[in-house]
Amino acid sequence: MTRLPSTFGHYITVYKTARESAASYEFESGEGAYLFEGRDGRPFSVSSWTTVVKETFKRHSALSPPPKLLRAIFIVWLRDQAHTNKATPEILKSCATLMKHQLATQESDVYDKKTHERLTKSAFDFTSSFADQCAQARLRGEPMP
Repeated sequence: MTRLPSTFGHYITVYKTARESAASYEFESGEGAYLFEGRDGRPFSVSSWTTVVKETFKRHSALSPPPKLLRAIFIVWLRDQAHTNKATPEILKSCATLMKHQLATQESDVYDKKTHERLTKSAFDFTSSFADQCAQARLRGEPMP
């Protein structure tokens, strides 16, 4: 899992606080104004946005995670928020649409943290048990299973 610098949380909090105080941002008014835009005033293309996000992560964490991993992290977090009633079904559906996912994909086990942890634990337990059998056989001078 990619660890984000603490400054990310700070800027998200600043943004949320400003939104809660009903602040109006320049990018929200007027035609063709975007929160994230290129030097020419047009919105970033998908490839430009991907580059910006990857370079930002690389600059702050020395990692350049693929977009698929970032989407997965976001959906897992969003689903956790839904379980605590902080994210509504409408928000989940909206995010699925924006990420060009089918809602069924978002709701599937692909993004279910508990399923992932259970499967990971099963694989780890099996591998650990086999390693123990090999170590014990070696100590007894027997061939490994």
